[in-house]
Amino acid sequence: MSQFTLKMRESLHRELARLALDAGMTMRGYIMNALKSKGLSVTEADLIDRRKR
Repeated sequence: MSQFTLKMRESLHRELARLALDAGMTMRGYIMNALKSKGLSVTEADLIDRRKR
């Protein structure tokens, strides 16, 4: 597993958070789905909600 940090404007972050919430997803899941829609090889395992409950 690898990770990276993405810096963005606060307003863009709020917009992304709202879209993810509206879709019933985490921001990570929302971004992974966007990558999948662009043809990247995102698997179902990549879409699992990894938040601790």
